[in-house]
Amino acid sequence: INAEYGEMDRISVLQSSDLVPGDVILIPRDGLLLSCDAVLVSGSAIVNECALTGESIPVSKAPVPYISKFIYESGDLEEVSVSEDLVYNPEKDKKYSLLSGTTVLQSKPTSGTNAVAIVMRTGFTTFKGSLIRSILCPKPTKFEFQADAQRFIMMLSFFAVLGFTYTVYISLKLGGSIGKTVRLGLDLITVVVPPALPAALTIGVVYAVQRLKKSRIYCIDPQRVNFCGRIQYICLTNRYSD
Repeated sequence: INAEYGEMDRISVLQSSDLVPGDVILIPRDGLLLSCDAVLVSGSAIVNECALTGESIPVSKAPVPYISKFIYESGDLEEVSVSEDLVYNPEKDKKYSLLSGTTVLQSKPTSGTNAVAIVMRTGFTTFKGSLIRSILCPKPTKFEFQADAQRFIMMLSFFAVLGFTYTVYISLKLGGSIGKTVRLGLDLITVVVPPALPAALTIGVVYAVQRLKKSRIYCIDPQRVNFCGRIQYICLTNRYSD
């Protein structure tokens, strides 16, 4: 629902996909499912945020006090000089924020004015969208196991090159043929650095992912399987946000 603020008779019904930052939306008294991040500028609301925070108790939302002040008293946002302390911050002013994916259970008007909010973010830029992006595109994580494995392989490669050089030098010095010398050097490299080592590590991870999939546990980052194998206890708790 989009409306010109202060002219509540001009209300038009829109699809949630058509909302853009800056739109002014009217929060129905019987609530709704939010599809965008918004800041409450008038009225109050009771919101169920368990889908994002895991908190089972509904949270009360209040209007932003300084936004309500200069909207009602001045009537013109451009003529009001706002200090930095009064600038809305989505991270700090969560008690004024309505987040996408949460459910408004009820809204209440204040001073005869309906509950109204301004759209701040939509789509993947919302708080819910950032969570989905972090799940679908997790940041690359370097594990100590992988670093140790790379150092181990590099150390083996150093000894393999050293042994290959020594074998070629001795074989040619003793009058051996070039073909035989190359075969002896390559044989030494395969003995020092097992070719099946990376394949064995990969097969182990793939087998673990398949076993998890049979238990309906889907892994989008196979590199974390080695780390999860060291977990002994899991603690689940609810996170409360102001």
